[in-house]
Amino acid sequence: IPIIIQNNLHVEYMPSLSGLLSVNEIARALFMEQWANGTILGEKLYPEGIDFSEIVEGINETLVGFEVGRVGAFSNNTIKNNIINEFNLTSTQMGMILYWLFEESFEDNIVPELMKLPPPDGVGMNLLQYAKVLLLEQWANGTVLGEVMYPGGINSSDILEGIDESLVGFEVGRLIPSNITIESASALFDEDHFQNALTNDDGIDQWIKAITNGSIRTILINEFNLTETQMDMTLYWLFEESFKENIVPELMKLPPPDGVGMNVTQYARVLLLEQWTNGTILGDEMYPGGIDFSEILGGINESLVGFEVGRLDPTNITVESALALFDEIHFQDALTNDNGIQQWKEALVSDTVKNALISEFNLTSTQMDAILYWLWEESFENNIVPGLMQLPPPDGVGMNVTRYARILLLEQW
Repeated sequence: IPIIIQNNLHVEYMPSLSGLLSVNEIARALFMEQWANGTILGEKLYPEGIDFSEIVEGINETLVGFEVGRVGAFSNNTIKNNIINEFNLTSTQMGMILYWLFEESFEDNIVPELMKLPPPDGVGMNLLQYAKVLLLEQWANGTVLGEVMYPGGINSSDILEGIDESLVGFEVGRLIPSNITIESASALFDEDHFQNALTNDDGIDQWIKAITNGSIRTILINEFNLTETQMDMTLYWLFEESFKENIVPELMKLPPPDGVGMNVTQYARVLLLEQWTNGTILGDEMYPGGIDFSEILGGINESLVGFEVGRLDPTNITVESALALFDEIHFQDALTNDNGIQQWKEALVSDTVKNALISEFNLTSTQMDAILYWLWEESFENNIVPGLMQLPPPDGVGMNVTRYARILLLEQW
């Protein structure tokens, strides 16, 4: 019985089937003819191609697109000569395969549906879910499906534009497999269901505390079902070996959406200024009532709030205006400039000065009034400055306002 694969992918007359080919070999040959040309023994048994919904349980809607030869020949100009040579293809055949794989049907239609089928036919999840599982395996053990595909770890410079030098350190199990389970790895990056996930702002605070706090360490071990060794590896990866010092700073420099387009110091300044203007960080109220300096600076024993102009009511001052207000190098009337602060004092009684400052820093009248109230009445001058001055250098001057004023007077004398 001659079998001819007709689109010239492979032309072969098979010998008589009696005793020369096994049933599996015959089935494979017929299967490959259907894939190549949409025919079996030269006959178009499936005019539109095989419909998987008719032969596989679990697929409820029409699903065609298995065959590269389902709808005829297509050309493609992006031909890879090494593949053509390796598999003895023509340019037209290469074009057909590329089109089938990535445009016409297979990648977008067939693969996603087959993957959703339960094992052994599929993996029981969609493409995105499966990709996450593979990524988490790489993160945990430095392997994909048990194979070391990236010796030494994924090099971010190979997959992300904007990173020019070698950058490894994404994986906790980059050099030594951690054997963290997929379930635990998924939980570690699931901020929606785990409050102490690594991708949760509150959660990462707990991981920082776990370095020195045994009780919090135990809570995290139990929450994510880790061993002591896995916990040690995760903490080392986070804060010592690679992630915080190497990966995060470089990824942050990338333009959005991959990064934030600035280095860590610049970004921290932007977040601090958002806290100052609106009492929020990334839109969330992390310090209700404002930052309490007694909780973050040693040497202040009583509650000390009032750092933010938008502590109680957001001012909606833009990031650009906030940066300018504290940029004494480029703005002579910045709040951090000695001459500038005199102008802000003068603005209490002079509308001319007040309007000049509004124009210079692109403020509204309401925002201007909020800053003046914050500076001279509500909190900063009377609460924050005296408290910070008593801190030892470099945070303060180690004395109260009266004593410091006396020293300045004596220096003038």
